[in-house]
Amino acid sequence: MIKKFIRNKIRNSEFLKGVFRPIYLRKTLVFPNWITIETTSLCNARCLHCEYTKLTRPHAHMEMDLYKKIIDECYQFRKYCKSIVFSGIGEPFLDPTFFEKVKYAKRKDTFFISTYSNASLLTPVNCQKLIDSKIDKIIFSVDGASKESYETLKPGLSYERMVEGIKRLVDLKKKMNVKIPRIIIRMTVTPFNAHEVDLFKKKWQEVDGDCYVQKMFVWGGDAIDKDLTKYSHQHLKKQHSQFTPCFSLWKSMIIAQDGRIALCCVDADIQEEIGDFKNESIYEIWHGDKLKRIKAMHLAGKIREMPICQKCNFRETKEYPWWWY
Repeated sequence: MIKKFIRNKIRNSEFLKGVFRPIYLRKTLVFPNWITIETTSLCNARCLHCEYTKLTRPHAHMEMDLYKKIIDECYQFRKYCKSIVFSGIGEPFLDPTFFEKVKYAKRKDTFFISTYSNASLLTPVNCQKLIDSKIDKIIFSVDGASKESYETLKPGLSYERMVEGIKRLVDLKKKMNVKIPRIIIRMTVTPFNAHEVDLFKKKWQEVDGDCYVQKMFVWGGDAIDKDLTKYSHQHLKKQHSQFTPCFSLWKSMIIAQDGRIALCCVDADIQEEIGDFKNESIYEIWHGDKLKRIKAMHLAGKIREMPICQKCNFRETKEYPWWWY
């Protein structure tokens, strides 16, 4: 709460932004503030608004040695790297070493650790392991307030099983009297569930109270269903100029299951590879010529010359951070 209060103070003061912006940006130039690690590229859902079924790269788990090497370098640069996110195109609980990986990162006792899940595998055992791992935050993608909309959007998953799993985790937290993981319930608005926004908020506020709704963005430009792509572009208001550089390039790095580095989080199929952690360090890739070239294009207003960036509307779902403008 204190950190949030300070951020809001800075955000609302042009003077404070002017003071702290150069300090923050200098840190991001050294090493990513935020590392996203795809511990697995396997998923048990086939969500209509996700490009999982259209991937051309393998579906597999990240090897433990590779994972530990990533965490060890992040720890070396812990002054700059503050957040580790387990996310990607897969469902993290499918990785049999997921909880071991969380614990390895938490042993460093310096990172804020979070993950995303479809909440389909919240068995009693997994709920206990999740709490024991001491992960800081988990965001559940619950894209519907009814069985009909949920199972239409997420073929292969059960609405009842998802609800039961999340309630089980919430109840176990209360029983154990623990504050983490912080549980967030998220709904992405699509044509199938747009009429359920109020119902979604009402239902989940009664369970845990921490939920939010986000507009649907386009993965990789044109990888999802054409009708959904059209819907996304129609329902996202342009908040930023098409020439405004994307702040993600200065903040985060996405490491795929096999160690390759994607341009950003919407580049799920790694169409724009900027490096390979098996051959280079995070530091070397962050300071490498490929990323420098892409950043230069963004700063020069040449965003539309890049295929992925040209079609991407992910940034329209996000408020730009205080240090960017």
